Amino acid sequence: MDLHEVVQLTAESLDRALVIFDVDLRVLTFSEHDETVDRGRLAVILGRKATPQAAEMIAASKVRSSETPVLLAAHDDVPARVVMPLRYKNLLYGFLTFSEPGASSIGDLSKEFSRALDAAAARIAPLVAVRTIADEDEVDLRQSVMADVLSGSPKTRTRGAESITALRLLPASSEYRVLVLHARSRSHGDPALIALEIEEATRAVIRATPFQSFGVTTEDAGIVVLAGAVNHKKVSAALAGLSTGDTVGGMGGSKPSLSDLASSHREGAIALESLRRDRARSGHLADWNNLGLDRLLLQLPLDQITMADLPAGVAQILEAQSGIDLAQTLNAYLDFGGDAQATAKNLHIHRSTFYYRLDKIREVTELNLADGEIRRDLHTGLRIAHLAGLW
Repeated sequence: MDLHEVVQLTAESLDRALVIFDVDLRVLTFSEHDETVDRGRLAVILGRKATPQAAEMIAASKVRSSETPVLLAAHDDVPARVVMPLRYKNLLYGFLTFSEPGASSIGDLSKEFSRALDAAAARIAPLVAVRTIADEDEVDLRQSVMADVLSGSPKTRTRGAESITALRLLPASSEYRVLVLHARSRSHGDPALIALEIEEATRAVIRATPFQSFGVTTEDAGIVVLAGAVNHKKVSAALAGLSTGDTVGGMGGSKPSLSDLASSHREGAIALESLRRDRARSGHLADWNNLGLDRLLLQLPLDQITMADLPAGVAQILEAQSGIDLAQTLNAYLDFGGDAQATAKNLHIHRSTFYYRLDKIREVTELNLADGEIRRDLHTGLRIAHLAGLW
């Protein structure tokens, strides 16, 4: 098990929400816990490091030279916190912390709990040591390999594929694909929170996949390479279940070779764009394989599309009085293959209202809706206008 999994199991056994720091008080990982996150814990998680006040209190507590846990007193509305040094082969590699509301001294912990805490520290310390030693080099290496395999150069992509195989980052498989992650809510522009959302989403997806996978993150995006068949329901559930924010993903198509991942990445980015462009797509995961005609339409310069670019009939509808209602009605009518009853039911309107709108559409456009070529132009034009944000 990796560090996060061990910390999660330890948190459950201790019934405490844990945060693990390295020696520089940067957050390495934290447990997912059902309790309401206290202010101090939230500040640490979002900032990815101990708060200045907490850092001062840790320094004053002399826990760096201690073999046993210390208690940081409650301050403001932040409860008392226990800080446990994590030592491996007599070297300090980090700290385990959790809140302990109401405690006034470390002696308030029961002997049984103290023994459990000592055992937990002994389990976690070696993993923190390994993570601390390897983390920086590993992150840089994965970033480099990902950049190579997604490069525009065939030669560089081949080198990246060979690196993935040599480093055993992925198992041999007949299919690979790329998942692109993005913070849909944009977290109100808070860079720290956006980075946290992406990091947690990347980790959640990797845990949700049955086969080995690997991912990298930037400040505002995540990229995960998946091997083998992907359970879309599990990946979608992992994204939907995040407590840190509203992260969405675009899944690229399956590729037979690691050197083809750049193509899957491009497709994943287009699928992700569909979630931003199409307000009807309310889920957390979009798949290139399910985009249909949108595969092509989303590659248009949609931000440059104006009314003048649309088929005349579509522009006339949108510019008419109650144009949005007319557009929604015609789009649904075409979606349902001209079935008036199904269209009215879908729009939650009376059939007489539907026929009134249909007559209005005919009047505004002067088009024969029975003509297949006209129906095709209207349907496609409405879809482009919708993706371009014109209705």
